[in-house]
Amino acid sequence: MPESSKEERNIVQIFKHAEYDDKNITNDLALLKLEKPVKFDKYIQPICLNKQDDYSDGTKMAVLAGWGRTSAFGLPSRVLRHGTMTVWKNEECSKKYELLGADDIPKIESTMVCAGSPGVDACQGDSGGPLFMKRDAQGHYEQIGVVSWGIGCGLFPGVYTRVDKYLDWINTNRGLGNENSIESNANAQN
Repeated sequence: MPESSKEERNIVQIFKHAEYDDKNITNDLALLKLEKPVKFDKYIQPICLNKQDDYSDGTKMAVLAGWGRTSAFGLPSRVLRHGTMTVWKNEECSKKYELLGADDIPKIESTMVCAGSPGVDACQGDSGGPLFMKRDAQGHYEQIGVVSWGIGCGLFPGVYTRVDKYLDWINTNRGLGNENSIESNANAQN
């Protein structure tokens, strides 16, 4: 992506989910109110939000993007990185975490989705970033998750907040105090 397409925005307000639970890491979602609208162009496009669970059968692939660390003790990336990984069945993900035998690991809830492949995972600094899937031959994508938590980087599947479980909350809260949070200078299709 050319440097001219880079967009930086100040955050003026954060709308955290009122029922966020940091012990069980549930309802791990927030919306950000930006100081100025985002301008879409060839390189910056909106993404559709997934409306149903048609991806967690253990056979689908998803993409993670972020600027987080490239290893558990590494430095944050200076460039946007991405990785493709398998979306796990929640039952299989739970079994994997149960192998640790620790009592303080949060339970995998129906409001979460797990994804990971050997060596491909979110890491520190990726929290809040997108997990998305290609939906059709025209290259449309849908966001299925938001980076939430995991153990290590690349050793266990990452755990993401499932977007489809929070559509009502997103739609209720997305326009709070800022009806013009997104501005388009391109015909964005998603």
